Amino acid sequence: MKKMSLMVGGLSVVATVSILSLNPDNSVFASVPAIYAGTSGLPRMDVVDVSSNNGNISVTSFEKMHKYGVSAAIVKLTEATSYRNPYAAQQIANAKRAGLKVGAYHYSWYTSPSSAQAEAKYFTNYAKSLNLSSDTLMVDDLEDTYTKKNNVTNNAKAFNTQLKLSGYTNTSTYTGLSYKNETGLNFSYIGNTRVWMAQYPFTPSGSSLWNTTYGMWQWNSNTTFPGVSGTFDVSIDYTNLISQQYDTITSQKAVNYKAQIEQSGR
Repeated sequence: MKKMSLMVGGLSVVATVSILSLNPDNSVFASVPAIYAGTSGLPRMDVVDVSSNNGNISVTSFEKMHKYGVSAAIVKLTEATSYRNPYAAQQIANAKRAGLKVGAYHYSWYTSPSSAQAEAKYFTNYAKSLNLSSDTLMVDDLEDTYTKKNNVTNNAKAFNTQLKLSGYTNTSTYTGLSYKNETGLNFSYIGNTRVWMAQYPFTPSGSSLWNTTYGMWQWNSNTTFPGVSGTFDVSIDYTNLISQQYDTITSQKAVNYKAQIEQSGR
């Protein structure tokens, strides 16, 4: 997922991170491949997650993603206790108008139970101001190097507990396999089926799925949808954590739409 853009001397500077793909044994393999929606043989693209880096995403753009199987969008709301995504309201409204389910995520910086609680309150306060219902999927994005301090599991548990105390009981933790292995993060506080795991194969395949013991798997962060500006993170939702799984009608729509794109030469 994405860090916020920082303002330095009046200029917008985006914090960039070199993204690497990991083998199943967690060793570095290669840079994340560019994926083109509609390519055969890929894992499902049930979910996209978006942030201010994606700007104003139109209803039409979300509808185009939907025709390739995307049934949910998870929108970044906040980071630490000092940043709110200024595009969140429009991204949420447009995704809903396109027929997508909507979830929300917070990019965490906490290093203690008390700072985790503070960040969770900041997250839920913004969610409430955006009129996100209490059953909205609320995700703790736990990946930043800064958070690898003290007892990471206790900190994450405190964040998750505070979300529920604030009235949001549909919770999830997003992280990467390397982060989990390095920190010893234990998911007993939330359960594996509520975990959204990130790990990017160099050659993703629908017949070779990874991280199937978790609720969702984010398998690429460099995906392009025909007719839609920018690149997106895509995930397969194993347990219907947020999305509605493919059915025959949805699959056929995706096939038909791909044929239309090819025939038009776009």
